[in-house]
Amino acid sequence: MPEGFEGYVRENDEDRSWIGRIADAFEAAGGSGSLSNVALDIAATGQAAPALQRLFQADLTPAEIAERWAALGLARADAAVFDGLPTDVLARVGNLEGVPYWARSTANALVLNQRLVEVERQIEQLEGTVASAGDGSRALAQELTALYADRKALRNINAALTKKGSDGKRFLISLTDHHPPLAAVSIGDLDRAQSVTWAVPGMDTTTADMTTWARAAQNIADEQTDVAGAPDRAVVAWVGYATPGPEDVLLMDKAKKGGQRLADSIRGFSAVRGTDHVETNVVAHSYGTTTGAVALAERGVHIDRFVALGSAGLPDGLDGAEQLHADHVFAAQAKDGPTGNTGEGDEWATFGREKSFGHHVDPTAQSFGATVFGADGGTGSEGQTLSSVLHHAPVFKDHRGYLDRGTESLHNVALATTGQDELLTGTRSQ
Repeated sequence: MPEGFEGYVRENDEDRSWIGRIADAFEAAGGSGSLSNVALDIAATGQAAPALQRLFQADLTPAEIAERWAALGLARADAAVFDGLPTDVLARVGNLEGVPYWARSTANALVLNQRLVEVERQIEQLEGTVASAGDGSRALAQELTALYADRKALRNINAALTKKGSDGKRFLISLTDHHPPLAAVSIGDLDRAQSVTWAVPGMDTTTADMTTWARAAQNIADEQTDVAGAPDRAVVAWVGYATPGPEDVLLMDKAKKGGQRLADSIRGFSAVRGTDHVETNVVAHSYGTTTGAVALAERGVHIDRFVALGSAGLPDGLDGAEQLHADHVFAAQAKDGPTGNTGEGDEWATFGREKSFGHHVDPTAQSFGATVFGADGGTGSEGQTLSSVLHHAPVFKDHRGYLDRGTESLHNVALATTGQDELLTGTRSQ
């Protein structure tokens, strides 16, 4: 083929590809609707679009990203335009701190669907290969096992996203490309909420069971509504870090990395909401309290209230509640149960602190200075009977975990995170 003609064919292929992307973007916008120059530019050139090059520039702060996003002029009404954007653009937008959450959730939901289709395709293809590989299939079988783990996580994230409580829609505000992915599902609209709570999990919480942690977050949201009415609130089921397993729960490594990611999430929220007055809380469980404390010791991070439940220990060197960048610090632990024996109290928290390498601090100790509330059952703020916590778990099949409905622990979490300290049960000043 003559060289000039080959170049001509290549240019025509590129033109057809460009026309296809523009047509997809217009179709997503409603066919007869109009698209901004920015939207057309992004649809046509993906990450090479100048507007995105500025947005994706390295080392930008969340505040700088928020400013550059605002300059794009894209609003919630433009959400359909995302259907025509390349996957690589969607994946970056969906996890970029400083971008409004409607845009992140729109992008992440599209990526989630694409990944579900792709992982199913890969599994189907590899299952056939493994079946015919004979003795040489070990490496392929390992790859297939990893794909099964990804599929389970992606399906569970999707289930957590599509199951709605009394508060309405859920939002997928982060979805990483880890294997399996990390993710965060917001129960309520973070762009509009006047009160936001991050729910931070502990050991062995992964997106493979995202529905369980979303249920714990939903319980917080429902209890907040019960004790304080229903203004605009959001609770984030945040599985935004690789939680430790039994082999490394006594170490600080996962807490340090997770704390940095949580700090980034809090900074990103502050950048998106700007000068809006929003009450912010972190409710952390077990090793999540270690992670949360790392985040709240970071410069440039501040919240209104931090609640530590069944703490596996805050970092050594954190001598008092005043060292955390939170206006109010609360803590609770159910009575100690025999280590490893569930159903008789908290069977792991004290063990986690005492045997740890680097996180020995007990937030319920009088010397720490937190407000300690009850978790062992009693009478609620409206005279209701509240159950005791009988497990270290956040939720349990008998509904006696720290964040189960009907427990004294959850009732007090809701009171603490809605500013009703005077109604806390089992309180003692530290």
